[in-house]
Amino acid sequence: MKLMNIEGTIDLLGEAHAHPKGRVYSHVSILTTKGDEVLAHNVCVHESLADKLRLGVTGAFVLQKTLFSTVLREAEIATAA
Repeated sequence: MKLMNIEGTIDLLGEAHAHPKGRVYSHVSILTTKGDEVLAHNVCVHESLADKLRLGVTGAFVLQKTLFSTVLREAEIATAA
């Protein structure tokens, strides 16, 4: 298991499927503040975060990488001024 702390913007959201505790996205791409791209597949998102996750959202994201999937553990979404 590996934790990744990423600051950036959601650039791509793949197809989402309902899950008893939220949604599972086929893939999520985050453009980091350094200009890199982080691409994760089979991303599980808890229902408390699923409604906040959309294209263009900027913030700090904590992804937990497991053998077969990735879990979005935390997200601090930046608010517009």
